[in-house]
Amino acid sequence: MKDVFEQLAFIKPMLNADDPKVQLAGLWSLICTCVSVVTGAFQFLSEEIMGVNVLFTILLFVIMIADYITGLKAAAKEGIPKRSKKGLRWVIKLGVYITLISILSSLVAESKGIESASTALLLIKIYVMFHICFWEAESIDENLERLGYNFRILKVLKDLQKVFKSKIGMK
Repeated sequence: MKDVFEQLAFIKPMLNADDPKVQLAGLWSLICTCVSVVTGAFQFLSEEIMGVNVLFTILLFVIMIADYITGLKAAAKEGIPKRSKKGLRWVIKLGVYITLISILSSLVAESKGIESASTALLLIKIYVMFHICFWEAESIDENLERLGYNFRILKVLKDLQKVFKSKIGMK
């Protein structure tokens, strides 16, 4: 019987709260638990409440942060003073974008019985999602040009857009 309990001898040092290793492990456990709860709540809020895919929300957030940072760098290079309104504006834009997509998601969900309306609204939602990402990527491209980098990220898409508009008769 003593042999069985000898195998469990590792438990006593694990529960020693005075040991710095145990304290550090407890701290990391708390941090990981908090991160897990926050990400779970974010996923629930994004997908279940707003009807917006978490990956799209994160992608949009990253694109908008990149736009904000490149805009600040370009403004600093041009000597334009920073204002707090600019910082708040991107948060409001993100909220408006997510709200718009959330409304479209609700309309898609409500029109499930009508196949043609559901398909049309889903296509509109997807178009709006791509268009928002395109706007923000275009802004990043403009900011990079102001910084002296000429990547022309969206040149191909703009050229395709011009060809498409000319084919359908738009200016």
